[in-house]
Amino acid sequence: LTSLLKKDEPFVWSESQDTAMRMPTAYVDGCSYNQQGNLKAGAGVVWLNNDPCPPQQFKLGPHSSQYAEIAAILITLQFAASHNIKELFICTDSNYARLSFTCHLAGWKQNGFKTANNKPVKHQELFQACEAIVTEHDMIVYWKKVRGHSRQPGQDKDLNDQTDAIAKAGALHGES
Repeated sequence: LTSLLKKDEPFVWSESQDTAMRMPTAYVDGCSYNQQGNLKAGAGVVWLNNDPCPPQQFKLGPHSSQYAEIAAILITLQFAASHNIKELFICTDSNYARLSFTCHLAGWKQNGFKTANNKPVKHQELFQACEAIVTEHDMIVYWKKVRGHSRQPGQDKDLNDQTDAIAKAGALHGES
């Protein structure tokens, strides 16, 4: 897999469980909901085997679910950079987040962060911050799509459910 990487493509799609077992792996999730007229967003990060840290929850304020999903990835990248992690496996149930990085980001950068319809990319500042961290720290990020709210037993379900619960708790009680 590594031989297929180009230096200018640090965000790589991968479903390989072997890849995840060889490097730090984070399950990420974001959520947003309206509680009595107040929009609340949270993010959760769970590292496989609690390595390099235990689960974390974050309160993000009045933002959308899409914002929260990308914010969870930014938080993960910041933490990885602070621990000098060069290769990272991110597992998410968000197609929006995964596809934004693996399919759309390169085009957005070429278009001055405009979509194909020439509209500004939503959450541009988060995408740019993620890109800056990955570039500055010479990281390669691999991705895995996990099924959200799956009934199929297994590690992905358990960790995704845990991350989802942590993101929801973060919206209510997390650290800002």
